[in-house]
Amino acid sequence: TVSGDVVLTAAVEEAINFDSVNIKGKLVTEETPVAKARTMNAVASLNPIASLNAVAEEKPRTTLKITFANSVVAYVEIKKVDTTLSVIDATQITLLKVESNGASIQTDPGVILPNLNISKGVTQIELNASIAKVEIDTNDDIKISGSGNFQSVEVKTDKTVELATTGTIATLATDTANVKL
Repeated sequence: TVSGDVVLTAAVEEAINFDSVNIKGKLVTEETPVAKARTMNAVASLNPIASLNAVAEEKPRTTLKITFANSVVAYVEIKKVDTTLSVIDATQITLLKVESNGASIQTDPGVILPNLNISKGVTQIELNASIAKVEIDTNDDIKISGSGNFQSVEVKTDKTVELATTGTIATLATDTANVKL
């Protein structure tokens, strides 16, 4: 059990696996540095350590893959570009917030994420998941791809929202008069 927050620094760039971890605070991926992207040529495994820092050599940007198995996490905030979040087995994540492009959210068929907030600045995201509530609050046009079932989708932007997905949306709501779907 981790009582505080877990910060994945820019040094963690390829993969990190959490198995049977309880994070009562939030897990945050640091933003990708604008000037230079870094990568680490190893797979890190955390069971449970509150903060992970590593020395990395400079290389082209790679996708970070975070996997949660049989874990409980209060809050996950994805700020790093090109991050894949995989939620498997009996994992529970109370709130997921995505603040960067190229994120991919994947869940096992039996896992339902309760809340996903797609935040300002996100222009593309892939959802292969079942999610109870999706809130789209970006200030740019956005393309959502993938496959999944969504109980409720709330659009809080007047920008174009392209739903290039398969699956179902039970309720679609907006508080913006000029939304484009």
